[in-house]
Amino acid sequence: MTPLILTVVTVGPFAILVAAFFIIRFWLAKQPDRLVARHRALGVFILVVTALMFTAFTLRFVSPSLAPTGRSGVMFALVLVFAIWQRRRLSRQLHEK
Repeated sequence: MTPLILTVVTVGPFAILVAAFFIIRFWLAKQPDRLVARHRALGVFILVVTALMFTAFTLRFVSPSLAPTGRSGVMFALVLVFAIWQRRRLSRQLHEK
């Protein structure tokens, strides 16, 4: 496997997560109701992480040599669990409001 492909496969998902985080962060700064905006942004972030996990899962079957390692899967799972936990917490706050 060439170093360029290896770099894209390993660094690509992390770059997407970081870019999504900063785009969501800057979008949140412009919203008048921050609680609702954070709730929506976490929903988008959950979709992005889920799509990355699904892509990594399908790469296992298409080309096992290009599939991310197990550490990437664990990292995605931890990020996903944290995002879901935060979104549920925000949902409770929105219901109280």
